[in-house]
Amino acid sequence: MSQKIFSPGLIEISRLLNHLHKDGGARISDNNPMNDILPDRIIGILGGMGPEATLDLYRQIIRLTPAVKDQDHIPVLIYSNPKIPDRTRAIAENGESPLPYLIHSAMLLEQGGAGIIAMPCNTSHHFLQEIQEKVKISVINMIEETCRTLHSLQPE
Repeated sequence: MSQKIFSPGLIEISRLLNHLHKDGGARISDNNPMNDILPDRIIGILGGMGPEATLDLYRQIIRLTPAVKDQDHIPVLIYSNPKIPDRTRAIAENGESPLPYLIHSAMLLEQGGAGIIAMPCNTSHHFLQEIQEKVKISVINMIEETCRTLHSLQPE
């Protein structure tokens, strides 16, 4: 019997890549002044909540991109802020809320030209709805994506 191991980050990458290949991909918003300079498909990574998780997500994007040369890779904009307050402490112990920092980070990525945002930190997804309400681009919910993938693989 073979077993499969699923990594939420890998499933999230699959969704990112699928999103980029849809009709026109992850487009920069029409009113963004960067439209003339940047390509129309940019992945934003809201990171720093473990910096190594950010690195791992970026490494997986590179690894899973069918590129022959540097120019074939997908543009990625990373905002890594390790100063975001502890998410677990905020949720479980009524600690300082990371929400203003997460929203600010998402807005920076959007203003920088990202067409979609991925967050490699599992715990930050507790705040995803509030983050999504403040930006016009999609923020991928890697928890839901993982569940959807596992559900699709489960026999009826």
